[in-house]
Amino acid sequence: METENIQAEVKEENISNEDNITRYKWTGDLKIDNEAVESDEFFLTNMNNFGCRISMKLDKYEDLIISVKKSYYQAARATISIFSLEDKLLATVSTENWKKCCEVPKILNATLQLGSTDDDELNGFSLDDDDQEDHIRSCFIRKAESEYRRRTCSVSYPAELPACNITLVCVIKWLGFTDDFYSSLSLQKGLRDYCLQSDFADLGIEIGDDILPVHKIILVAQSKKFLKKINDDNASIEINDVDSETMKEVLMFLYTGKTKAAEETEVARKVFSAATNYEILQLKSLCENTLMRNMAIDNVLAIVDMAYKLKATKLYEKSLAYMVKNREEILKLKDFKSNCVNNPEMMFQFMELIISQK
Repeated sequence: METENIQAEVKEENISNEDNITRYKWTGDLKIDNEAVESDEFFLTNMNNFGCRISMKLDKYEDLIISVKKSYYQAARATISIFSLEDKLLATVSTENWKKCCEVPKILNATLQLGSTDDDELNGFSLDDDDQEDHIRSCFIRKAESEYRRRTCSVSYPAELPACNITLVCVIKWLGFTDDFYSSLSLQKGLRDYCLQSDFADLGIEIGDDILPVHKIILVAQSKKFLKKINDDNASIEINDVDSETMKEVLMFLYTGKTKAAEETEVARKVFSAATNYEILQLKSLCENTLMRNMAIDNVLAIVDMAYKLKATKLYEKSLAYMVKNREEILKLKDFKSNCVNNPEMMFQFMELIISQK
């Protein structure tokens, strides 16, 4: 979602870590009937291999529309609840099939019940004029003590609508995956037993001197590139764009849904490149989240360079933002100069972002 023209106040905090429950506080500035604003990415408790984002929008009736997106495509079960800062439950939804985006029921006037307002709290809204069409609207006003108040009234809007500053707490109770291919423990254990084993293997992947035994159906079911590369007549295929150890890690994920790339940054960097090239979307997303979560001064140059070459926009923008935030240390790195020479366009964008902040 493009949010460049939306000003969202950055007040975000993961405020809880308990078992399978994640509480995340976020403040955003919204305008009525404008584009949605989106939070930064946050990670579910004990589920660090993928992240979530909250999206908020006020429609023309000032009903608050909220959705929660996750970066991992596997269907999951969860309960998502939205609270005010005063711990008042505003909306909740239980889902058995959360894939990419989960819509939360609209927060309407009838369910908000956030108190009344005084006449001087209309923030520039005027009462109806006879020559103007009446609109039923509601006003969200955030007090200094972070208290929401709202008044339903018949109003006419001024030319420039005021921004509404809204702080919410999103509580996600994680209940596990549902229609995941690996949801069956017996199936998962069984596939693990055949990973890199010659039993029933019908294809060999040749990487240098190594030949990795695999099963065609496992590869073509999860990779678009393997689907194009493999046919019934293949006894072996040669691969020279991925090293043997990285391919073994990719295969481990394809067979079991597990990989060291979920935690280890260097493994994630290598596997991300392979997952991108072989169009393994779930693995790519998992590695991307690991890289963003573990981004540091000593690895960001390698990450941003890879993201640029692979046209991984989300990871590239996140890396540049990290470099700008830590520019004093980045400029001291011995590899920074060589990166400038090898990729002048990327470094120009980096310097441009620094200048724009002054």
